[in-house]
Amino acid sequence: MTSVVVVLAATGLIKVFTSLGEVHLLSVPHALFPFLTHRQLLMLSGVLELVTVIALLRIRQQKLKLLLVAWLAALFGTYRFGLWWAEVTEPCLCFGNILDWLHLDRSTSNALTTVLFYYILLGSFFFLLVGPSFREVCKRSPRNEVSSDNDAIGGGTRV
Repeated sequence: MTSVVVVLAATGLIKVFTSLGEVHLLSVPHALFPFLTHRQLLMLSGVLELVTVIALLRIRQQKLKLLLVAWLAALFGTYRFGLWWAEVTEPCLCFGNILDWLHLDRSTSNALTTVLFYYILLGSFFFLLVGPSFREVCKRSPRNEVSSDNDAIGGGTRV
């Protein structure tokens, strides 16, 4: 869960700081949500990610954390599906001006956002669906299994 918190904190902060910039595209209405400018949508999504980070740091129940991350990933997925469905070709501002600072092109940005999206989406759903049984397997150590086997055979005492 720590890696998800780091990713969401970084992308949330990048979005908030980018939304404060003066790039002309930020003032243009968004193609999928024409009632919002790119600036407003970027600020909204950045704040949502940061609020999610705060919630993840405060919530103790692992299942609730996973549900929250899965919900956020589902929102991202719905947004991406909407962009694809509407055939929106405008550049993604998910990482804002950081791409210019790092001299990365838009295809690299798209690949990076796609990898992060699937990491969060598939990871949260995997641990929600398989989590309890997976954690039980991880708790068993090879040494404990060897001791149990020796006990079962009758040789529980090591010399």
